[in-house]
Amino acid sequence: METCPRCRQFKIMCMCSSGDDEKTERERQKKHLHQLEQLKHQQYVLSNASSRSATPNASAIKSADSSRTKVKPLHEDSPSAHPTKSDPSDEKPRSSEVKSPNKVSLNQHLQKQQINAKLLQNGEVELVAATPNQRNWKGIAIALLVIGLVIALVALAVVIVTPPNPGPRIKGERVTLDLIIKDQFKPRHYNGTWVSKSELLFTDEDGGISIMDMATLKSRNFLSNSTFRQLNSRSFRISADLKFVLVPFDSKKKYRHSTLSKYAIVNVNTSSFRVVNLGAADEVPGEPLQLAEWSAKGHALAFVFKNDIYYQRDADDPKTVVRLTDDGQEGTIFNGVTDWLYEEEIFSSNKAIWFSPDGGKLVYASFNDSMVRNFNFIEYGGMSPTSLYPTSNSTGTANPQVQLHLVELDSTKTIQVAPPELIRGRDHYLASVEWITDQEFACTWLNRRQNMSVISKYSGPSYTAKEIHREVVPNNLGWIDPSTLTHKFSQNGKRMLFIEAVQEHGAGYYPQLHEKDISRQEPLYVEASSLTHGAFHVTDILGWDEPRHLVYFIANQPGSPGVRHLFQIGDNHFHKEADSPIDMELSPSLQCLTCALKNNSLYTHNDSNPLELNANFSCDFTKVDLSPEKDFYVLNCLGPRVPFSAVISLPNNNPVILLDSNTELEEVLSNTALPVSQDFEVALPGTNVPAQVRLLLPPGLRENEEFIFPLLVNVYGGPGSQDVSSRWRLEWDHFLSSQRDFVVAHIDVRGTGFSGNDFKHAVFRELGRLEVSDTLHVLKFLLNTTSYLDKSKVAVWGWSYGGYLASRLLVEDTSDLIKCTMSVAPVTDWRLYDSAYTERFMGMPEVEDNWKGYENADVSNQANRFLARKSKFFLIHGTSDENVHLQHSMLLTKTLVEQNVQFKQMIYPGERHNLQGSARHFFQSMERFLEQCLGPIPDWFSPKCVDDGECYPSQDDEEDHVHDQDY
Repeated sequence: METCPRCRQFKIMCMCSSGDDEKTERERQKKHLHQLEQLKHQQYVLSNASSRSATPNASAIKSADSSRTKVKPLHEDSPSAHPTKSDPSDEKPRSSEVKSPNKVSLNQHLQKQQINAKLLQNGEVELVAATPNQRNWKGIAIALLVIGLVIALVALAVVIVTPPNPGPRIKGERVTLDLIIKDQFKPRHYNGTWVSKSELLFTDEDGGISIMDMATLKSRNFLSNSTFRQLNSRSFRISADLKFVLVPFDSKKKYRHSTLSKYAIVNVNTSSFRVVNLGAADEVPGEPLQLAEWSAKGHALAFVFKNDIYYQRDADDPKTVVRLTDDGQEGTIFNGVTDWLYEEEIFSSNKAIWFSPDGGKLVYASFNDSMVRNFNFIEYGGMSPTSLYPTSNSTGTANPQVQLHLVELDSTKTIQVAPPELIRGRDHYLASVEWITDQEFACTWLNRRQNMSVISKYSGPSYTAKEIHREVVPNNLGWIDPSTLTHKFSQNGKRMLFIEAVQEHGAGYYPQLHEKDISRQEPLYVEASSLTHGAFHVTDILGWDEPRHLVYFIANQPGSPGVRHLFQIGDNHFHKEADSPIDMELSPSLQCLTCALKNNSLYTHNDSNPLELNANFSCDFTKVDLSPEKDFYVLNCLGPRVPFSAVISLPNNNPVILLDSNTELEEVLSNTALPVSQDFEVALPGTNVPAQVRLLLPPGLRENEEFIFPLLVNVYGGPGSQDVSSRWRLEWDHFLSSQRDFVVAHIDVRGTGFSGNDFKHAVFRELGRLEVSDTLHVLKFLLNTTSYLDKSKVAVWGWSYGGYLASRLLVEDTSDLIKCTMSVAPVTDWRLYDSAYTERFMGMPEVEDNWKGYENADVSNQANRFLARKSKFFLIHGTSDENVHLQHSMLLTKTLVEQNVQFKQMIYPGERHNLQGSARHFFQSMERFLEQCLGPIPDWFSPKCVDDGECYPSQDDEEDHVHDQDY
């Protein structure tokens, strides 16, 4: 609001004339100065008069009035009360001026009143202080009204822009270690199986078995839970004719994919069961078996007991058992089951028997480990320590020898099946076996270096190998992963689907879906056609709907390596058969079926737990089970939300019914303060493919605040692996972020999978180098761009391959960004790890091959570089680790001691690679190490910190937290 230049009041209150020009203004100012001079003179006169008479009389007042001198009344405390020039009379002591203060004050007051009256008559009011009756009350009221309105508008604006109160910063209970260790956050997963065109068999809510027809949504009880309760088991496998159920019980874990179990055969009609006993008459009934498998037809069975195969024609008659092999030897000859190397690195299973579709034949593999070197180590924990895992397939040493056999089950005649000529006579691996028809089967073979695969077909009666397809890694710069060697054959056996890498324009190689005609005389030289193209990975072939000419497969999406969706696409014959009505309705182009499910409400079979599926529903990581005739599929949604399973119909892709939504877990998590997941990409030098990064943020973190948090980087980075995906999981990292306010980082760098083969194969022959440099690059990026990270509190931990990378990160961190390093069960020298895994990525440890690469990757040779780093080191291992043998940590320990490197070590007697039996001690040890290494870790959101400012726990508090807290 503007002010008057003369009176300095708001113009709305100003009484000055708005029409005065500059000349008039100068005249008024001159007149005011004259009045001030008169005022000065009058004050002088009054002062002299008061000094001559202590009590002024009426004549004095009259004389003063008759002088007609205009005097402006001024307040004594006003700066204008003092004359412009000093007057000698003003310097006199006050005691000589006034003899009677009360009477003089009265006299002066009367004089001022008279002067005021005269000035009013002449209109000279601008230099006179206004009295209450002279104020512009209307102007004042308007000004106050305007001020009040402005204040109200400001208050309203503040209310509008102020966000609503979010309530407590930490909503719900924080994650506790006990919940992690006891798998309290473990969801239920689908465990059913299709038993007909539309019938699905599954475990019901009571623990029994039910069957539901998806065409009618009617269900029936198949087997009560009484048998499962008696045997204390929840696992089962049903015979092809639905007459018997095989129930394993008293199971004991052997390796990663194998168990030793007793088995009961349950008669569905009578609900009675009989325990399988393949031992001698004097042996204890129900001795554990290594494997039990139903025939593809009827209810015949195959067992593996003490490395030999047994066949039982009738599950209800133990007298029909026939022994098919008799040369099995513990630790040396394995029939029908894999040895450790094949189970861990090739098959990812211990199963090595395959029934023909009609049940008349059986193919099995035998593994001879007699040439594999012995490596005995002791399992502690009893009065008589036992030796475990007597063989070790380290790089460059002898591998197990594999043989393939076919048995005619009616006559038990056995035929040895030879590999194709290209593979025969050199070290090789059997990668897969799959029946094509009742009379034909196919095998996939790999050379030892695993950069070439051969698919051969075997047909009766001779069952000689016929090569139908061959894959070679371009320029030998990479490898073929056995897990990608999946195939599907047409019903007549004339065509084949398979996955093979294709070079995409400017994007490198990506595994794509192919179709090939294998009915020709020389199918090896028939060119396959690629059904899919693009910068994405086809990861699995699920089924081939030949009547509709549609192929179903799992793949990720361009730019989204962490997702898995179900797709369909037309096969090569789609257009030839398109004159049928059902084909005309379908498009041969690529279609994602699970990217956006149709709007529908799903209900469980008991009409409870509804689940809305719509276009906004997020299910980005799927696992699918197709029905035999491709009319339905079970959608196992594994993330990013809590897993659920539902049945979807084909070909319209409509949701049918919800099998399990894990509602109870959803409710628990809704009351739990979980970390917030933040995903983004970071550009990497030397490649146009970015690193995938996920941060787990403490539930109380708000990015616009000044709180800082410790950072823990969880590394794995194994070749072809993936850590950052849409799959739901909740583990120790989530505990640290929720309970201890750590920011936890997961990073997928070069060498990891599903971002193109060029990105994955970049680490070929030099494991650890690029993974470490990329991880350090991302770490520097995070510390330089993220304000809420405490740069003085940075730690790294990893397990297995991650343990190897963690120790290498410590060595290569020349900037000393990392303050603490925890390495769990690490590989330290790749020459000591198993042959199939290491040689796939590194080649052979020979001077003429890649001896230098092995030397550069050896952490134990770099112990002297530990001395130059400021990071503290914690080394952890179990003595019975069947995957990464204890000798790796012992070798590193030896060299660290020789170099006088101070570090912390924890050895767990009798524990295997997963340290499951010592999980609580293991996780608490790492938590304590972080506290000791990083220093006090603030709890910004605790009541002590918020209310009293005590954010850093005392040493006693730290002790109590790790050891005495009720986890």
